[in-house]
Amino acid sequence: MAFEGGVGRDAGVRIAVLHAGGDPRSSELWSGTPRGLIDGLEAYGCAVVALRAPRAGRVTRIAAHGTAAATGSAGRFRGIVADRGAIARHARTRGFARSLVGAGRLDGVVVMGSDALDVGALVTAQPAPVMTYDDSTLAQMWRHPSSDPRLMRFPSRRVEEWIATQRRSSLAASGVAVCSEWAADSFVHDYGVPRERVHVVGIGHRPRILRESPTAAADPAFLFVGVDWERKNGAAVVGAFRAVRAAHPTATLHVVGDHPQFAEAGVVGHGMLRRDDPGQQRLLDELYASSTAFVLPSRFEPFGIVYLEAASAGLPIVATREGGAAAVLGGGAIAVDPGDRGQIERAMQTLCDPVEARRRGGSARTAARESTWEHVAERLVDAMRVAAERDAGISRSSAGRG
Repeated sequence: MAFEGGVGRDAGVRIAVLHAGGDPRSSELWSGTPRGLIDGLEAYGCAVVALRAPRAGRVTRIAAHGTAAATGSAGRFRGIVADRGAIARHARTRGFARSLVGAGRLDGVVVMGSDALDVGALVTAQPAPVMTYDDSTLAQMWRHPSSDPRLMRFPSRRVEEWIATQRRSSLAASGVAVCSEWAADSFVHDYGVPRERVHVVGIGHRPRILRESPTAAADPAFLFVGVDWERKNGAAVVGAFRAVRAAHPTATLHVVGDHPQFAEAGVVGHGMLRRDDPGQQRLLDELYASSTAFVLPSRFEPFGIVYLEAASAGLPIVATREGGAAAVLGGGAIAVDPGDRGQIERAMQTLCDPVEARRRGGSARTAARESTWEHVAERLVDAMRVAAERDAGISRSSAGRG
């Protein structure tokens, strides 16, 4: 195996990457996280085998949707419930297992979406170590009233089944890779994964354009980027900005995402900007480069890649305390209680001071430099090597007892 004798850019490591939800090379899947990880692994020198989620057969789809309907999962979320149910999960797992066997020699497997397939079956299907990669546990999400599962009002019985699947998958995996210590603690305490098998590898981002003199503009210019207006706490940001503009009449707030129409002075809406549209991404680059601060005090944020994108542009950040990102940003962020509009306003007022904004922006940019996808790939490959060595030791020990 390529892991023998160490890992590096010339090690010839061959890694399969899969996501239960679709094509891992898609920039639209999980905010582009699987695609970013693949790009990072390839930049690090690994050969990547990207495995698409297998399509369910017609009989499987009908049976899965029938089960979802029978258990009371109605409306626009029935498809999600059906896709994560036992029938679809088993079919997906079998399809991925066949793909892994047919992929030839592998040195490692990275699995995303461990709540929607059975990782244990992938471990036994081939000899390479299998690592899961997550930004949180479903248990953490289910506890929080503003998480996606809560806001979507999934049936509690279904979510508890998904949590149980993720727990089994995490315990069966060779190792668990996570984005933050916040997530690591949950895998250990909620799921019982031994701490030595949990690896904090971080998350990467698409670096944005750094202006020549970061945050040097005379007028405060805030940027908000968030698809989910409710969970990202957009209304609270606009409310806080109203008070900021009373003190700084030339201040502006640019908003990107699925936002409502604005009639608020100084607030400019840009709508959704797709990750796979170069023109729209150039506009987003320009917004980062022309802003003086980034504000996203989400009600719940496991780990927002967008924080790192803003940090790479040298922007200081108003971040949320509800999740794992604030600790990574360090002095580059002011972490606030998303339910306290006064805290959001005071943080924004603080960043209206250009000296303070430049100081915090420099700290944010330093944090972003260590959070590229290539950095994540390096840490992930190191974690795989540890898992491979541990698995080999367990095999030798079992053989000796035999």
